[in-house]
Amino acid sequence: MPLLTELHIDQLSVEDRLLLVEEIWDSIAQTQRTAPLTESQQQELEGRLRDHEQNPDDVVSWEEFSVPRPLGSGPRGPLPNGRGTDCFLG
Repeated sequence: MPLLTELHIDQLSVEDRLLLVEEIWDSIAQTQRTAPLTESQQQELEGRLRDHEQNPDDVVSWEEFSVPRPLGSGPRGPLPNGRGTDCFLG
């Protein structure tokens, strides 16, 4: 990339380049609070909000969700919204 060589960034140590990346990232975060959503992301968000508004009691608490379970052994089976199962993959 020409800019790397023009600014001699390629000559910095890995540690210094990582610090530079961090500084650049922080400067972006200061000027723009959120990244704009893509059309697909916006549609997904709107769909999830509509689903929640139509089914406000159709939720899983963080405590229920965060309990590690082997894949496929969830006691409740599929999540209420039909998307996947209630197992934790971590």
